[in-house]
Amino acid sequence: MIYCPKCKKTTTSTTHQYHDSKGKLIRTEGVCDTCQQTQVVRHYQPKKRIGSGPAFVQ
Repeated sequence: MIYCPKCKKTTTSTTHQYHDSKGKLIRTEGVCDTCQQTQVVRHYQPKKRIGSGPAFVQ
């Protein structure tokens, strides 16, 4: 199900998923069956922090 901002409805859609080179899902594109407008449903990944806290050399 996708939400179409044009016709203001959630609708069933024909979706296609795009993945990056590592196989992680980047985005899903859907076509609204009511008005046939292409929608992009984005997948936001929170930025990963590199390291965790201060590093102390023992």
